[in-house]
Amino acid sequence: QAVCNNRKTLPGGINKTDQKDAYSVFDLLCQGKFFLPVVRDPELQAAYRMMQRHMALKKRVSRIRNQLRQAIHLAFPELNPLISDLSLPTSLRFLMANPTPRSIRYNGKRRFLEKWRPRRRCGQWRPQKFELIYDLAGKSIGLKDPHRIYEFEIKTLAQDLADAVEKSKMWLHKAIELLEPRADYQLLLQLPRMGKPTAAAILT
Repeated sequence: QAVCNNRKTLPGGINKTDQKDAYSVFDLLCQGKFFLPVVRDPELQAAYRMMQRHMALKKRVSRIRNQLRQAIHLAFPELNPLISDLSLPTSLRFLMANPTPRSIRYNGKRRFLEKWRPRRRCGQWRPQKFELIYDLAGKSIGLKDPHRIYEFEIKTLAQDLADAVEKSKMWLHKAIELLEPRADYQLLLQLPRMGKPTAAAILT
């Protein structure tokens, strides 16, 4: 890419020839605009690969989260403002069980609240939130879902999101575990506001 961009600045227009490519490389070398190859020791190389997988999964989490928001917006738009973070365990548990107005009201209010209001189930959510969700489900403007297509889509995306979040954490934990004994890693952690994930990313 650097050679291509530099070639456009040379005399003779943007025409590409072997001679111009060779001269463009030579010109960049003369200017000192090149990177020396990075040589990592085996430990850092292993941690680098782990962090690559972690970052790739983080991108996947973001993509799935956006798809999930869109699906909820179609099926039960009133629910979206009530779920600030789709990645929370309680949010994912709820969406994998009762993601649409039909699935929420299917067994009646008493059974719905009995299922979700106990502390072990409601997690980070307040018990009153489930009463509000049930009431909103009765007057939702979401698209009708007679064949339960949106319900299936949201449940599947929520499961995919849960898996991606868990795997992302697993790769990050493995990378940190590998780097923690290193002196350079511990030195980074002494910087103000430096967390373990950031230190791992910088070092790798």
